[in-house]
Parts: sequence; C-alpha cells; structure tokens
Amino acid sequence: MLVAAMAALPFTAKATVVLNTDLPTTGFTGPGIAVTTTTPGYGTVTTVNGPGADRASAPVTPGIWSQRNVGGEASVGITTDYARDGNGSAYFKGTSGASKADLELFLSQTRSLSNLSELTYEWYRDSGSTVPAHLHPTLRLIVGNNANATLATVGGYLVYEGIYQDPPIGTADTGTWVFESVLGANVWGTGNLPGAFAVYDRNFEAWDLTVDDLHVYGISIGFGSGWNGEFEGAIDNVSIAFGDSFNDSWNFEVAVPAPSALLLFGTGLIAFGALRGRCRAA
Repeated sequence: MLVAAMAALPFTAKATVVLNTDLPTTGFTGPGIAVTTTTPGYGTVTTVNGPGADRASAPVTPGIWSQRNVGGEASVGITTDYARDGNGSAYFKGTSGASKADLELFLSQTRSLSNLSELTYEWYRDSGSTVPAHLHPTLRLIVGNNANATLATVGGYLVYEGIYQDPPIGTADTGTWVFESVLGANVWGTGNLPGAFAVYDRNFEAWDLTVDDLHVYGISIGFGSGWNGEFEGAIDNVSIAFGDSFNDSWNFEVAVPAPSALLLFGTGLIAFGALRGRCRAA
C-alpha cells in the first residue's frame, strides 16, 4: 500500500538545481536529427525537425536529466522564457499534433511504487497555445514489474493529466504557474501495462495492486504527441519521495555566465593604461 499518510505531513525534499549546461548536447540516437543550441544567459534548447515519427533521444545516465522522445518540430530545454523560483524552468514547444518532447531522469536506484509517498510539480501553459484547452505539461512515472528494469516483462508510463481527475479539469489555467500534488490522482498507463490507453481512473495505489512488484525507474515531464495545434509551456520544481528512503526535488535553472571574461577584460584595460603611462614617462 502506498505511504499515503505521508501526504498529510509537510514535505521538504532535498533540492537539486539542474542547469541548462547539465543537459547532454551529443550522443543522440533515433531517426530524428537533434540540433542543440546553448545561448549564454538564455539557456539550452534541443529541436528535432521532420516527421513526428522521426524522434531523437539523448543518452541515458542515471541521475541526470536528458532530452528524450523529441520529434515533429518540437523543442525542449532549460531556458529563461518562463522563469520560476530563479531564472529558469524546463521549456517545451510544439508546432502541431506530431510534436513531442520530454525531459527524463532515470533513478540511480529503482524504487517500489508501493513506497511512493510524495509526487508534485509545477506547470505553465502559455496563453498563446492553441492546443485543446484541457492540455497542460504532464508528469509521468516510468515503471515496470521488476526491480531490475532489464528483467521487466510489463511496463510503461503512468501519466498524470487534469482531464482524467474527478471532477475533470476541462480547461487548464494559462499564463500562470500551477502547483499539482499527484500522489492520489488518477493516472493512465502506456506500454503493455494492463488497461493501457483504456483505463483512466486508477491512482498509483490501484496500479500497485493491479501489477505485482511494480517499480519506478524514472520520472518523465513533457508534452505531446497528438496535441493538435501549437503549444508552449514549462515545468519546474519536480519533487518525489519514497518514505524515508529517498526524496529529491529538481529546480531547473540557467547557468549565469561566469564573470571571469569580464575580469580578464578589465585587467587588460588596466595593464594597457599602465603601459601607456610608462611610455609617456619615457
């Protein structure tokens, strides 16, 4: 049974800052061609152009957030566009129903879903987005029926969306940050999980009772596919806990350009001025 009682207690997760410069820039695999651009002071964005099926994913390194499942003219990264609790947030943009992009983190150690005691995040939908009104950036858990992911025979994503709650959230807020506590929410499954893409009213506890030995391998945040229209938005402050055994919270930020270059420039001017002074004295 999920550690539901923990949800009523104040939750203070270990805070980890994820910088745009922490994102992978090479080693992408898949038929899509990933182009990653880093702009000092703005952030890092990965875009994959071409058909929606031509997606690209960065390599998986446990404990490191990376761009995954990016395709269909979609972009993903960490930028200053929608700063939250700092100067940045995780950024997502799509141009059509073929667009999809995620940021994913695989845990260094898998955790039993039955021990899940907290799961929260904040999302932002830009008011200029033209996708259906109920859609907003989503949070997912990557799960399977074995502590060792390579031995799992059943697995997929457990996906949170407001439209499948009771009552359903038919219109997502726009132009403002929204905090979501997902622990007791309905989540739907993908992959070969029983009832995948068909059952939308199970919470995590119900999924734990449905699939034996269900473990969490990682966290996924993102949008698409099938989101017909244009979308732009963001996610920040993702938090997860498994009782007393593990907790973490991730805040996405943009690295501030080091002042070293300015310092060197200033030092050069001083040296140049001193040299001119000596020349005049001679």
